[in-house]
Amino acid sequence: MATAVPAAAATALVLLLLIPLSTGPVAAVLLVLLMALTGFTVNPVVTSLAVRAAGDAPTLTSGLTTSAYDTGTAAGSASPAWPWTPHSA
Repeated sequence: MATAVPAAAATALVLLLLIPLSTGPVAAVLLVLLMALTGFTVNPVVTSLAVRAAGDAPTLTSGLTTSAYDTGTAAGSASPAWPWTPHSA
């Protein structure tokens, strides 16, 4: 747990820094790369915490956490398109 909180806080900090500092293309690219680096550190940490607490079903727990990440990625990828998608009659 000591690693999960700082990793999530670092990701949140980079996301907040994107708002004021992404006005130039170089800064935006660097911040997106930093966001990817910090964001991808949270998944293995949380998965290892879940597997440690799983008891007799570590494989099931690992699969469920990975599925949860994939579901979040799919929902996040689809959600920006919703307001702009034309509705067919």
